[in-house]
Amino acid sequence: MTRRPQQPPPGEGTIMTKTLTNTLAGLLLATAVTVTAALPAAAQTATKTGPYVRLDTGASFGRSFDFRADDMGQTITRKLPSAAIVGGGVGWQFTPALRTDLTLSYRFPKNWNGRDSVQSLTYDGKVSSLRGFANLYLDITGLTDGLGVFKPYVGAGLGFSRNKLADLTVTDTSVIGLATTPTNFDRYSLNGSTRTNFAWQVMAGTGIAVTDAITVDLGYRYLDAGKAKSGVTLTGLGVSTTVSPRTANLRTHELTLGLRYAF
Repeated sequence: MTRRPQQPPPGEGTIMTKTLTNTLAGLLLATAVTVTAALPAAAQTATKTGPYVRLDTGASFGRSFDFRADDMGQTITRKLPSAAIVGGGVGWQFTPALRTDLTLSYRFPKNWNGRDSVQSLTYDGKVSSLRGFANLYLDITGLTDGLGVFKPYVGAGLGFSRNKLADLTVTDTSVIGLATTPTNFDRYSLNGSTRTNFAWQVMAGTGIAVTDAITVDLGYRYLDAGKAKSGVTLTGLGVSTTVSPRTANLRTHELTLGLRYAF
């Protein structure tokens, strides 16, 4: 029988995560420097009131996933891997200091895996999330005599998330490599599920005025998207068993690069 390779230890993805973090941070910094250097002094214009649209992209860095299997007494504490995000929205600038918008963003699927050493089980599957928010911002520039092209802000949003935990591969590592183990005896499948949650976020960042209508937005947000949840059907060796759903927290730090256009 061919010996089945074991799952990689939890720490092996750290180098890739750090590389992604450093690359994104460098990109955001380079963009801010380039845009600022290219701006004429005339770009220090008054904030336009009225409607605007926005587009955003960036990276999402997960906090501890806290994957739980209550029927087996399992809690796997491991970070949710980083993933790309993209989004957009429509808003209204009421005054130079106050604006609001409705946004929709998507955290692309990214593989997560974790091992429970007590039960000798590993879980492997993809996690994604669609998020919608109603946001309110305080533009600090509107409370001062002006900060040049920079328009720093703070904000908060309330909304929903649709978190998808795809089908999970469950591996019993205690039987891997045993001479008496039949093929695929160590491998099971737990069906996935999509769960709708209440979600919230807090934000800070700065706009960089390119013209009176176009603003580059460099932002940070902490986002709590509630929980992801698996299904309850565990399948292996041609037999299906009902188990308790596995649940996990979906909380992230996110860096964004965006563009706002005011009409």
